[in-house]
Amino acid sequence: MKLLASIPLVLAAGLALAALPAASQTAAEAKPPDGESRLAEPADAGEDATRRREAAEERRRMAQKEAEDRKRERERRCVIRPVMTDREIATCKEVWR
Repeated sequence: MKLLASIPLVLAAGLALAALPAASQTAAEAKPPDGESRLAEPADAGEDATRRREAAEERRRMAQKEAEDRKRERERRCVIRPVMTDREIATCKEVWR
């Protein structure tokens, strides 16, 4: 019975310890590295934001190209013929919806 009563304390202690490294990382990130001033950050931040925007645009273009490729591949599955099986007809209906 005492073991069950101590479980919430152990969980609370574990959660408190888990929060410590995150707090120490943010404090370490706030300090500039040796010899660098904080004045250089805005220019770097602008370049970094531009790179992130360009990377996001590139990912969007690649996703759009992949979607078009998937659409073309799906359309290739359907070949209209004078005589078709029920399965071929069902495939064409699915493709062109």
